[in-house]
Amino acid sequence: MILNLKYIVYFQIIYNCFIKIFISDFKLPSFLNYVTDIINIILLIGVIINFKKNKGNPIKNTPIFIAYILFFINLISFLIDFSNPALFLWGFRNIYRFFIFFYCCIHILNKEDIIKIFHILEKIYIINFFICIYEYFIRGIQFDSLGGIFGNNTIGGNGPLNVFIILMDIYYFIMYFNKQKSMFSLVVVLATSLILASVAELKIVYFEIILLLILVPIFIKFNVKMIITVILTLLIGYGALSIYIELYPNNEGFLSLDFVEEYALNSSYGSSTDINRLSAISTINERYFLNNTKYKFIGMGLGNAETSQISMLNSTFFKRYGDTFKYTWFSHAFMYLESGYIGLILYISFFLKIIYDSFMSKNKDIYMSIAFLFSIYCIIFLFYNQSLRIETMGYTIFFVLSIPYILKREELTDEKSCSSNNESWI
Repeated sequence: MILNLKYIVYFQIIYNCFIKIFISDFKLPSFLNYVTDIINIILLIGVIINFKKNKGNPIKNTPIFIAYILFFINLISFLIDFSNPALFLWGFRNIYRFFIFFYCCIHILNKEDIIKIFHILEKIYIINFFICIYEYFIRGIQFDSLGGIFGNNTIGGNGPLNVFIILMDIYYFIMYFNKQKSMFSLVVVLATSLILASVAELKIVYFEIILLLILVPIFIKFNVKMIITVILTLLIGYGALSIYIELYPNNEGFLSLDFVEEYALNSSYGSSTDINRLSAISTINERYFLNNTKYKFIGMGLGNAETSQISMLNSTFFKRYGDTFKYTWFSHAFMYLESGYIGLILYISFFLKIIYDSFMSKNKDIYMSIAFLFSIYCIIFLFYNQSLRIETMGYTIFFVLSIPYILKREELTDEKSCSSNNESWI
């Protein structure tokens, strides 16, 4: 059973990497998006059956426990107002499907699977690079509409592309410094990722790579190899920046502090009613929550800000404000609307716990280091775009987040030990 479930996990990740382009470019029916839900259900049933067959008990998992508390808050908020049950279930699907996948990955996969999946992602990265280049130079797709394998001509569609780029950058950086990849391969990935950032107008990637240069020394001693890598990265970045400025001359000074401040705090997306990344919560409080204490603490209720291609699953709030407010573009704004301060703090705590656990064991395995760095970027994704809410890269994200617990489960299995101290770690 476990062997079959592993391939289903592989399929889930690969399927979601490609299905959007088949829908957006090849006009396949959009209901194919929901195949992922069937896969999730199969995985969960498989994990439950496996427990019963082996008379095993679920591994204690603090991040999953945080997800349980979040659901409890969502349920309380729903019961207080007793809003639309269909919207509640739809909201549950959109948020908790990734927690379910995270849980299943922990109990199904092992280190060999982690290695195989990253090898698959490397190949997908190459395919995506050439598709993006084709889309930009041949088809003339630009800006947010350029998503490569993740779909095109969708506003904000390059969010998953951003996630994929930085994941592969992290992977190659860590592999290179652990002598698993060559300098040449690292340079190629850095160069191609910055080219993709330029053609897709992903300014954030430049800042993410700068952050990566700051974080990597946590794992690596400062030596000649480190200095050479930093210099090469800066040179590649300078070249890519020249391409970016050539393509988008109006953004010439985007690395300046003034531009960053304006972009993060003041700029919106076309009208005075649009939301902004860092001012989203204050805007929601001022315009929509007003003096409603319940909304501020536990939100308006799971599902009550939801949207869908199915008309009956579009909430009243979305129908009234969705097109002008654009809260659906940012995961933290969406979470705050439906779950309030408590829900948002719990959601962030899920990632913080993974950051802590992977950091404490980062020297045990190189994939722990990858999970640690990537989980930090998940906090950035939470505020920067909607990638944590959509399946395109959502399943890949939560697979990476599950890595520390997959490795710890394997360690416990190998030691044939289930001591309370070890169980409390995971």
